Amino acid sequence: MGTRSVTIILDDNQELCRIYRQYDGYPEGHGVELADICVKRTLVNGFSSPKTQTNGIGCLAALIVSGLKGDDAGNIYLETTGGEISDWVEYVYTLRLYQNQILIQCTTQTGEYPFNTQEKEKHVFTGNPTEWLIKFKKVED
Repeated sequence: MGTRSVTIILDDNQELCRIYRQYDGYPEGHGVELADICVKRTLVNGFSSPKTQTNGIGCLAALIVSGLKGDDAGNIYLETTGGEISDWVEYVYTLRLYQNQILIQCTTQTGEYPFNTQEKEKHVFTGNPTEWLIKFKKVED
């Protein structure tokens, strides 16, 4: 059985993109993949280095979809923006700009994340991509 997630990418407070993931949607999987994609890029308005910069949040959203999807069918889907999130989804990620940096927030719809470290019951973690990787990426010896 898959660990489903939804990623909502916001431009200001408007939903720009919604990505549904069928399996591996947990913070140490999907969250780390999101952070890995984002940490490699500097967000700019106009760019001179297309391999290290992203030209705004819309450009970043396209890079995220491409990076998550790869060449494989299944698992990663675009959904209609807005509306209710299915009860089947375990994790909801929200990606936005905050004080000119990328911020990733993760909540669980069940409130049953095994090592929930922040005060709100269903809040798993909020941080920039570097903080996310420090918290959740397993470093192999």
